[in-house]
Amino acid sequence: QDAGQAVVSDALFDLPARESLRGTPGAGRPSSAPRPAGAPVSRPLTRSTSVLALLIPDLPSWAARQLDPRLAGRPVLVASGSRVLGADALARAAGVLVPDALHRARALCPEAAVLPSDAARERLAWEAAVQLAYSFTPFLDSPRPGLLFAGQLEPLEADALASALEARAGLAVSRGTALLAAARASGSGVNVAQDESAFIAATPVRVLNAAGIEAAVIERLELFGLRFVGDLRRFTGRQLRAQFGPDAPRLAALAAGEDCAPLPAHRPAPELRAEHRFDWPVIEPADIDPVVQHLVATLVGRLVEQAARVISVRLNTSLGVLEGRRLLKDGSRDPRVLLGAARLALQDTLPAGLEVDALRVTFGGLFKPESVQDALFGAWSRPGVQAVARAVGERFPGRLGRMVVHEPLAYLPERRFRFSPLTTLGSSSSGLEVKPGRRGAA
Repeated sequence: QDAGQAVVSDALFDLPARESLRGTPGAGRPSSAPRPAGAPVSRPLTRSTSVLALLIPDLPSWAARQLDPRLAGRPVLVASGSRVLGADALARAAGVLVPDALHRARALCPEAAVLPSDAARERLAWEAAVQLAYSFTPFLDSPRPGLLFAGQLEPLEADALASALEARAGLAVSRGTALLAAARASGSGVNVAQDESAFIAATPVRVLNAAGIEAAVIERLELFGLRFVGDLRRFTGRQLRAQFGPDAPRLAALAAGEDCAPLPAHRPAPELRAEHRFDWPVIEPADIDPVVQHLVATLVGRLVEQAARVISVRLNTSLGVLEGRRLLKDGSRDPRVLLGAARLALQDTLPAGLEVDALRVTFGGLFKPESVQDALFGAWSRPGVQAVARAVGERFPGRLGRMVVHEPLAYLPERRFRFSPLTTLGSSSSGLEVKPGRRGAA
């Protein structure tokens, strides 16, 4: 190394070449035959060509904050078992690292809110973030939760979107360079890569982790003396594949500043909305609650076979627009559950004595629940079940049975349970009268 610049021979990166050069005079000296990857082609940074990369460094803690406004101003830890999976900036400032032991994190930051890891919460928070970005531009692409590319934005719009999402932001012509710029962002404002070639040449390889490159690969790059992403341009794709295997194409693309294809038009996730505008401003919760009930009932009727995971309540007030959100972990289509979630979202949002002009309720995170087999005897009150059981009993006398616990502590299932025939259709709580008889099952 000389003044921080690494001198790496082509033969070092070319395993077949190293084998053929063994014992040959001059082996190990750089060869002029391989053609290195070129520098990025200079392209002007304009509204039509620019790409904004939005990066969430710690998705678990960010998602918890987005869906629970009560966590504002408080450190947040997300844990799985005894390990910390996510820590926000306040917790990291106190010395918490990922993946620290939970007891150590609690000792360093005792005032932190500790939440269990929840993939559904992260997915729903990210869907809401993409929906917000859609209000700025329809040209979006999200390769994974926590990373979003947005196209055709003015600088002021890009800065406003990054601030709204509390994300690190980078602006460039290519997606890869924009991602590197976001990874190098300080956390406030948009990091703009005006000269992509110079920007990539000065980008440390340690930020490649944000681009999906594993830490082990980054460590190997540093062991080879490659300190900056631009150093990879000196080697061909064949040489990179010899040392880095499946990561080589991604490394070459980042070093060359590729991925300049136009962003596709985004198709927003489906959601249901119902809105009510008051004839005059209202203050009392007693005047707002009947409207919430009516809007929830309207949306429940439009769910059909779907269920909702996110319930949002948006208020137009004298102080501006206020919005509250509640997350249902498993989703629901039960009107009572959905109404309860809407009321809690309203309670979290509406301060006392504030005038409300309009109210909107939104069902988001819509999905179709998986079909599950219902309990036969728990659903005995349904006439169809009674008719089917009666017909089967008449067709196969003594063969229709129900499974009952026989020996609770038995190891083998056939000894733990037995089938008791149903011989009479009675009027008990289950709708059936069970009488002892020979074993059998339908």
